Amino acid sequence: MRLIPVVLLLSLLSVSDTAGAQKPQIRKGFTAAVGLGLGSALVSCDGCTSDRANGLGLRFMFGGALKPNLILAGEAEGWSKTELDNSQSGVTWTSFVTLWYPKPASGFFVKGGVGISSISILTQSAGRTDRLETLAPGLVAGAGYDIRVGRTFSLTPYATLLYAAKAGAFDRFRAGGNLLNVGLATTWH
Repeated sequence: MRLIPVVLLLSLLSVSDTAGAQKPQIRKGFTAAVGLGLGSALVSCDGCTSDRANGLGLRFMFGGALKPNLILAGEAEGWSKTELDNSQSGVTWTSFVTLWYPKPASGFFVKGGVGISSISILTQSAGRTDRLETLAPGLVAGAGYDIRVGRTFSLTPYATLLYAAKAGAFDRFRAGGNLLNVGLATTWH
């Protein structure tokens, strides 16, 4: 199970340039993406223990092309998991990212950025519900490939690694962690 993200990432990186060459890669003006996939998260906090857990991963991106090979965007990626005992965990990263296409004619890109993570843990025990929330600074790195299926529309397999430093905006709760999201997005250029 732990090899699945690695295999998907290697598959993503091995996509040939000929797949994107079927339609020209055009990047100018507004860019948006919506993605769905699987996420693997590890959250650690003061007073709690956590194992890496898999759950639903989401991605939203809005921005604009500064050059044909450079996009500046705001991005939100999230992860959510509900356990059998109805306890819930969720992490949302809100970031400013830069997408760079090493070859403008290709669909392959790498991305990096900085942002803020919102970490939420909902626990239920003995009829009592506790919600712990905090904000922490974070970093984003990832890669993807735009497979052009229309003049301004692409299907984009992607992988993103997000890291949140162990910090806390609220006195009683400090948390941090990391998230690997692998999925497929629809992208408009």
